[in-house]
Amino acid sequence: MIPGETSYRPAREISVISSNAADARITGMIALDDQAGTNYIFAGNGSKLYQLVSSTSALTDKSKAGGYTTAVGERWTFTTFGSSIIASNYSDVLQRWVIGTSTQWADLPGTPPKARSLATVRDFVICGDVVEGGTVHNNRVRWSSIGDETNWTIGTSTQSDFQDFFEGGNVQAVAGGEYGLVLLKRGLYRMDYVGSPLIFQVDQIASNRGLAARDAFVRVGNTTFFLDRDGFYSYDGRQITSIGFGKVDRFFYEDLDVTLLDRVTCASDPINQVVCWSYSSKDRPDGTASNPNRVLVYNY
Repeated sequence: MIPGETSYRPAREISVISSNAADARITGMIALDDQAGTNYIFAGNGSKLYQLVSSTSALTDKSKAGGYTTAVGERWTFTTFGSSIIASNYSDVLQRWVIGTSTQWADLPGTPPKARSLATVRDFVICGDVVEGGTVHNNRVRWSSIGDETNWTIGTSTQSDFQDFFEGGNVQAVAGGEYGLVLLKRGLYRMDYVGSPLIFQVDQIASNRGLAARDAFVRVGNTTFFLDRDGFYSYDGRQITSIGFGKVDRFFYEDLDVTLLDRVTCASDPINQVVCWSYSSKDRPDGTASNPNRVLVYNY
């Protein structure tokens, strides 16, 4: 059930929206509308990127020629930048779909890094936990040229650059918007655009807070909701607030199958003003299967 104005309301049953299935488990997706109101839904698995074509409700393979070779345990992440949708699976070159132009996904032009997380902060595409020049930088965020997702040449004129974090572990995710929130395993940092030569001012918000699973966060307006190792929190640009302190946090971690922590995902429902976390419980009815079977709903 979900909160209503004066009482709780029943949630809708899960329903199938595609007339066919992907050929392997879907590990990431994005849904958005363009300026004309046309809906786009893309989803990816280990070897393909699909589009859900609304006129036929069919998952259609729109992968680049040759498809993809996503490593075991990796997943797709997406961000939008102007008319471009950018996707990453950490194993292949960043992918781009241009709304109104593209008929299939293609490599993002330029020399972008491989990345485990993507976000858009003001006029920049931000990559987190990157591989560049064959070198792994788990503690780095890297950003594009200002206003140009295809230019990754570092310099004062392009304003493309990077930032390494030496406290807090690997970069788990970046939440985009007017400012950037970098969520490490054990650290939170805020990125504010200040222009050349610094480009971004980076300030540590907390050294004892982090993101427990890469997909266990969502940004709604200026507020980021996230799951830490001890419970649920929000950051509104000013302060970190515990939103599950006590019985909610206890219930979740007692109920969660911690071996499937990486399957926790989070999404927002702005119409009902709720944030939802999906996870696999210890007593899921499918026994040894790893499919998430429960959703926790927070009314912000």
